[in-house]
Amino acid sequence: MKHLQLFAAAGLAGAVIGTGIPSAAMAETDAEFYKNRRLTFHVGFGVGGGYDAYARAVGRHLGHHIPGNPSFVVKNRPGAGSLRLTNELYNVLPQDGSAIGMVSRGVSMEVLFGNKRAKFDPTKFNWIGNTNNEVSICVAWRATGIDTLEKLLRNKIVIGASGPGSDTTLFAKALNNVTKANMKIVLGYPTGTAINVAMERGEVQARCGWSWSSAKSTHPHWLKDKKVNILLQLSTSKHPELTKKGVPWIMDLAKNDRDRKVLTLIFARQAMGRPILTGPRVPESRVALLRKAFDATMTDPKFLEEVRKRNLELTPMPGTELQALITSIMSTPPEIVQA
Repeated sequence: MKHLQLFAAAGLAGAVIGTGIPSAAMAETDAEFYKNRRLTFHVGFGVGGGYDAYARAVGRHLGHHIPGNPSFVVKNRPGAGSLRLTNELYNVLPQDGSAIGMVSRGVSMEVLFGNKRAKFDPTKFNWIGNTNNEVSICVAWRATGIDTLEKLLRNKIVIGASGPGSDTTLFAKALNNVTKANMKIVLGYPTGTAINVAMERGEVQARCGWSWSSAKSTHPHWLKDKKVNILLQLSTSKHPELTKKGVPWIMDLAKNDRDRKVLTLIFARQAMGRPILTGPRVPESRVALLRKAFDATMTDPKFLEEVRKRNLELTPMPGTELQALITSIMSTPPEIVQA
């Protein structure tokens, strides 16, 4: 009889497991999962640049708004304009809500433009939020004598760039194709900081695709001392500071509707200036917690004070809006993508 009872108990246990009723270990709440846990905030770029500055600022405050009060350690994972990290977040890194990342604002377009090395579907990521709407600039080192847009467009100039799909590459290509500029693009610089050093050394003459917020926060002395000439603002909307300085706007260079649509697609990424995301299989409840924590961080007085002190711009976009923007971009008509 005792053996029959044991078998019956074992059978009942198997039935419970088979029906999917959670065990005590499986019943861990999200707050319990995050309690005092050390999470990883991966950044697809090197130390010292704009993405790094924003990620570290957010990482210092985000955990305070997640149940369980976890902490974040920031890890820099540069490579191919953050394409390497984006692939890892999608395919390799934990899918339990313990790993988030900040990647290039344009990395989702790698799939749209047919880059076979992009092993992900941008619409299936869980997008957490975005810290700011970016306007980028083209600058030339002062010693080149290129101090106006007209000179930029009629003179051959050497541009420093990182990966094939990075802003520094695609923005220069867009200018070459739409405005017939004569920019020689030199690839291979691992970070924007490395491109800046190359300008100082005279290896390259200019850089296109430098976020205005980064320029102000990381190189204010260059701007004050006029070591670089600001030639063009790159975005689908103008920046009031740059417009006040009389810096021309890329959209004004479109000669026809086709050019305008091409430039709009290229520079639509600027609206997602510093996007934060997590993997596609992270539980919905944890995605919701991360998005809520991001929104709370964007209004946290201590975070806002740090942003002010570090001279970082802040125009946040909630995760749901960012998700919708990514979906919209990925549905761009093929003829515009091809152009």
